[in-house]
Amino acid sequence: MIPLLEVWNGGNGALRFNKASRELVITVRDRRTTDILKSIDFLVLMDSTLDKDKTAKVIDCHPNEIIEIQQFARSLSNIKVIQVEAAGMKSSQWSPTCLDRLETLAEYLKSKHPDIGIIGLKKYSEDLDLKSWWWRDNRGTNKFLGREAIATFGTPQSNLGAAEDEYLTLFGTMEGFKAYYRQQVKAEFTQLVGRFRAHLYPKRQFTLYCVSTNLDLSHLERLGCAVIKRDVVELCPEAATRRQQDKRKMFNVCLQLQKTKQKITQAAIAAKMKVTQSWICKLFSDVGLTWSEFMKLFHDLYRGTKADGISSVDDVTNERLREFLELDPVAVAKHCIKYIREHGIEALRDLLLEKVSTDVRMSILGALAASLGLGENFNYEPYPDG
Repeated sequence: MIPLLEVWNGGNGALRFNKASRELVITVRDRRTTDILKSIDFLVLMDSTLDKDKTAKVIDCHPNEIIEIQQFARSLSNIKVIQVEAAGMKSSQWSPTCLDRLETLAEYLKSKHPDIGIIGLKKYSEDLDLKSWWWRDNRGTNKFLGREAIATFGTPQSNLGAAEDEYLTLFGTMEGFKAYYRQQVKAEFTQLVGRFRAHLYPKRQFTLYCVSTNLDLSHLERLGCAVIKRDVVELCPEAATRRQQDKRKMFNVCLQLQKTKQKITQAAIAAKMKVTQSWICKLFSDVGLTWSEFMKLFHDLYRGTKADGISSVDDVTNERLREFLELDPVAVAKHCIKYIREHGIEALRDLLLEKVSTDVRMSILGALAASLGLGENFNYEPYPDG
């Protein structure tokens, strides 16, 4: 009762009622740990992502009493981070269909990288056959030493309520909590890139796949990592939502009909895809795009394009062309739209679309379509499954 009364009376701490367990949770400072740490004359804490302000609150001292010494940071330029946008993973509650898609993606990644290590939320260890988990295997361990690739599923966000209670107990206010919470997530990814021990293999290349919704890993660029944004449909179409897959199929069917000189109609597309015409209509109409607007976009981009082209993006040597292709889909759309406004659609086609393969052209068209509301990636508001 004493902790309850102390917090109730305005002391440092937090009260929270857990509806699920019907329990009152009282969070108070761990005085024993604080007293032990303060009794040590000289304390050395070694952690690459330690928060100085939080440590000062735990030890109950002024931040200026803590001396920060940073070891020379080796460049991690031999690590490529692929930030994979996948629908349905914004929270830690993933639907059965989302888990099915992740299982498909995991199989694809295993076929591409036989020695890949996969880290995810422990609660889905059985669903996804996970042997490694967030908050345990992304820190400290050498189990991924020298592996060619690592994949992570989900965002390491600790329980929001528990994090709020801890912050309120330590700082006495909720001011600054959002930045603190974001920093905790960033710290887990900063720890993660160290699992390769890439500095021991300077001549090798490593790949880190981070699969989630609305993820921002730009802070890893400061460590030397190359951060590339991709939608899951670009990486493994079978692991995308049905809506994403069908939009990609719709563009491909339109191209096939054009090459065979057949009239492109909603009925023809539906027949080729073996779906209803109403579903084809829904793919663009529910986001405010009319059929004529979609067809104008398609014909402008595909009119007169060559069937042959480079075999992959790596074959492109033109610097401006590589800039277009290596950016994330949203940035590609913005660059393309700016170029169209300045030089016209024909100039873009001559510069870019006729010099690449059909697969690459499809990716570019998808990026432009997203900017017009035809793709999940642009507004980062994934469509519901189905």
